[in-house]
Amino acid sequence: MRNNLLIRFTVTSALVIAVTYAVVASISIREDFNIDPLLRSENVQENIDEVGLNLIVDELDVDRGVMALTATPQLSGNQGISTSNGAFLKQSISFSFDVFSGPTLLDVPTGQFLGAQSLGLRLNGSPNNYPFDEYRSKFYATVSSDFTEDGTTKLIIRDKTEAIPGYSGTSRYLAFQDESTNIDLINNDISQGMGLIEWSFKRSTSTILAAFLLGGLMLIGAAVSSLMTISVLRGRRPPSINSLVWFAAFLFALFQVRNQLPGDPPNGIKFDLFIFYPVILLLIILIAINVELWNNRDDWDLENPNVAIGGKIKKPESYL
Repeated sequence: MRNNLLIRFTVTSALVIAVTYAVVASISIREDFNIDPLLRSENVQENIDEVGLNLIVDELDVDRGVMALTATPQLSGNQGISTSNGAFLKQSISFSFDVFSGPTLLDVPTGQFLGAQSLGLRLNGSPNNYPFDEYRSKFYATVSSDFTEDGTTKLIIRDKTEAIPGYSGTSRYLAFQDESTNIDLINNDISQGMGLIEWSFKRSTSTILAAFLLGGLMLIGAAVSSLMTISVLRGRRPPSINSLVWFAAFLFALFQVRNQLPGDPPNGIKFDLFIFYPVILLLIILIAINVELWNNRDDWDLENPNVAIGGKIKKPESYL
C-alpha cells in the first residue's frame, strides 16, 4: 500500500514538472521593452537640422552592477550626415555623458566621424531576491553645437532597445530638474540639449517559471528521498546500496541543477538560503542515516542468512 502511495506521489510530481515545463516552453524568452512614447521618435530626417542619440541596452551585469549601453550619434541637415554606426559632422559638436565607464566628454571637430560609443551605467539593485529582483539605471547626456551662436541645440534621444533575454523592462524620459515626467519640463530639456533617461528591469516571466521549475525539482527530490528513508526506518524496506547510490547521485545532480538557473545568479541569494542549501543539508543527513542503517544490517552473512519479516530481522529457525 505504501509502495503504491510512493509510486503515485512520484508519478504525480513528474506530471507536475512536465506540465510546468510545457508552460515555460510555451512562453517566449524574448520579451519586448515598454518604451516611453517620447523615446519612440522616428529616425532622423535629412531635411531637419537635428542632433540625436540612439540608445540600445546591450547587457545587464548584475554581479558588477553595470548596464552596458551603446549610444550612437545621429545627425541630419546642416548638423551632419548619419550612417548606420555614427555620423559625419558638418559642425563641431560636444557630447557630455554621465556614465560609470566609457567616455564622459566627446569634443569632435567639423568634418570628423563620430561613431557609436560603448558606455557603462551604474545598475542599482541586488540579485538577492532572485527571481523577483529588480534593477534601475539612469543616463544623462548633454550636447552643444557650433550650429548656433550660443551653442544650444535640441537633443533628440531615441530608445532602440528591443529586448534582453531573461529580462523585461521599461524606459522613461525624465525632467532633469526634478526627475518627474512633466512634459513641459522634458520639452524644455530637449530644447536646451539635455536628456535624462531611466530604465527599470525585472526578470522575465519565463525566467521566473524556470526558477520555480528547478526549485520544485529540488524539493520533490528531497521529499522522495525522505520518504525512502522513512520507509527504511520503519522496517518496510531494507537498507540497500541502491538507495545510497540514489542519494549520492541526486546530491551531485543538485549542483548541476543549481547551475542551470537562468541568469546565472550568484551564490548566497535567498533561493539558496531557503531551497538549495536546506535540500543539500537534508540529503547529507539522509545519507548518514542510510549508511548507518546499512552498516547495522544483520543479514550480510551469506552462510547464516537472516530474513526480514514484517520489518523485523529473524533467524531461519525462528520461523521454520
